[in-house]
Amino acid sequence: QGWLNYLEPDEYARAQLFEFFNANARAFGGQVKFAHILVQHRDAGTGILLADEAFGRATARLADIKARLLPDGSNFEEVARLCSEDTRTAPAGGEVGLARRFDDRLPAVLCRTAWNLQDGQVSDVVESQYGWHLVKRLDFQQQIFVLFTDDAIPSIRLVTRRSRQEEWLFKARENAKLKLLW
Repeated sequence: QGWLNYLEPDEYARAQLFEFFNANARAFGGQVKFAHILVQHRDAGTGILLADEAFGRATARLADIKARLLPDGSNFEEVARLCSEDTRTAPAGGEVGLARRFDDRLPAVLCRTAWNLQDGQVSDVVESQYGWHLVKRLDFQQQIFVLFTDDAIPSIRLVTRRSRQEEWLFKARENAKLKLLW
């Protein structure tokens, strides 16, 4: 976090905050409802990648799940119930529930993916510290409406910084072709 704070200092002019707010207004007070299918490629207890043979089985399992999904995602909930390794969400068709744009309860990649989809759309495979996920955005709900006022600037500043820091992290991982080992 120290490096992120150095790379993205909290120094934004009011005009920059206003521009970010206008481009991302739905992130302030909005939530998305989404579902996911999890294929674990890590040991549930330690988080370490599975050995080659088990990793291969996880890869085959992911390919099977992708083959079962219809192109329009209409059978996502059924496939999640049958195949997802998230025992908490699988019985509910993979439904995670509502998440804010930067929801600390969930891996950043899941929130980011769900927010970047359209309602009903299914993502490509994304990876978190838990394994591989397919994400389906179910719905967007605007809980409150925030106006750009002096009172809102601290929260707009915080979300602006988190968004830009997240961009740093995802770009660095992509550019370095990093693989999550732990």
